[in-house]
Amino acid sequence: MTTKGFDISIFSLMNQFAAGEKTMKQAWINKDHIMFNLPRVKSLLYNPPSMPFDDEFGINDLPTFASMLSLFGDSLQIKLEGNDIIMSSSDSSQVIVFRTSAKTSFETISDGRPGIIQSNQKAHKLHLFSEQLENEGRTLSFDLTSDIMNRILKASSILSQGNIVKSTLTIVKEKGSSDIDLVVKNESSENIFALKVPCVNSADIEEYRAVFLTNQLLPGNWKVFLYPEKIEIDGTEREVSWIRMVDSSRHLAIINTKARMI
Repeated sequence: MTTKGFDISIFSLMNQFAAGEKTMKQAWINKDHIMFNLPRVKSLLYNPPSMPFDDEFGINDLPTFASMLSLFGDSLQIKLEGNDIIMSSSDSSQVIVFRTSAKTSFETISDGRPGIIQSNQKAHKLHLFSEQLENEGRTLSFDLTSDIMNRILKASSILSQGNIVKSTLTIVKEKGSSDIDLVVKNESSENIFALKVPCVNSADIEEYRAVFLTNQLLPGNWKVFLYPEKIEIDGTEREVSWIRMVDSSRHLAIINTKARMI
């Protein structure tokens, strides 16, 4: 496996998305996409038109791997040899060897729970199902431009300073309204940051209220998709408790499966 001129920022973005979560140090890279996921909480999907890798491999220490990549420029080449990822400059003047774990360590966890590969496969299926609902127009959606997202992230940072409690973003659509209310607040203070954005598509969702942690947001131009509270899946009606954000220009999608309905 060799790649030249690959945009390595995706790995730094994955590390940023981990937000200090010790349980998100591992990642499994598929041939056609990269999925990075904390089971039952959040997942990040990178799905470009064509992947630069022609093999699958695991990363057992994402923060260290991302830091190593930062030492290279656009001339980075990556080779997979056994359980080693060999990174080198195009003229081979600089070489780093990164030891990965064997595939079996990504398949199961020591106590028998599903491993990184299986949990990423499940997360990927949720992304594909969500995309199907979006294509069918069964969603409530709105845009979070980079300007709006930067203001939300800045407000979250300000409200979180000195507080153990993390800031939240509440999304509200009132019945009869064509706007979405966004409210950033910290439960340990009385300060809030609020703004309105127009609905892009309201489908049949007249009302919507959900809240989730702002540390699951990333900078970018995002389209946010919200779903009906209950959806029929394989003939069974199930409750929906996730939202999905898509940045098409960067081939990225985020799912937050801990959106608390209020």
